[in-house]
Amino acid sequence: MEIPQSTERRLVIRALEHWNRWRGDNPFPAPSQVVPAELGADWDDSVLMELSIDGGNWVFRHVGANLKTPDMGDGVGWPVEECSESMLVRHATAYFPKVLQKHIPVSMSGEFKHGIATILYRSIVLPLSSDGTTIDGLLGAANSRTVTSQDDLVWMEFE
Repeated sequence: MEIPQSTERRLVIRALEHWNRWRGDNPFPAPSQVVPAELGADWDDSVLMELSIDGGNWVFRHVGANLKTPDMGDGVGWPVEECSESMLVRHATAYFPKVLQKHIPVSMSGEFKHGIATILYRSIVLPLSSDGTTIDGLLGAANSRTVTSQDDLVWMEFE
């Protein structure tokens, strides 16, 4: 089956379109329905999270190339709570408890400091469920822009 390519510019909306197509009439798609090839280049801006084997912590099953840092290796098994304040992936997924509580996709935008630069980001976290009821996985997507001066930040607020 060929998947039509979205003309949507915003990553978070494209991720939501995939999530809705995968879930069909179900409340959530299953983690196994997430197909990296269907996400195309957006896979590099995506994460998959799941409960650790002991069920105590959320860990990454996938961290896209544009979201991981060198100290993460491939990111598989990296505990979500161990992401530092300077990592985009931390900010892009920090609100996942809202997704677990509300059982709906949640999108956020924000900013954080990284050295002397300000990083502006927009992200979405979407629930996944193997049994159609219990959320046991999360799909996230995020992109960002670096702003290096206050003038750039003010200018962006009026775009």
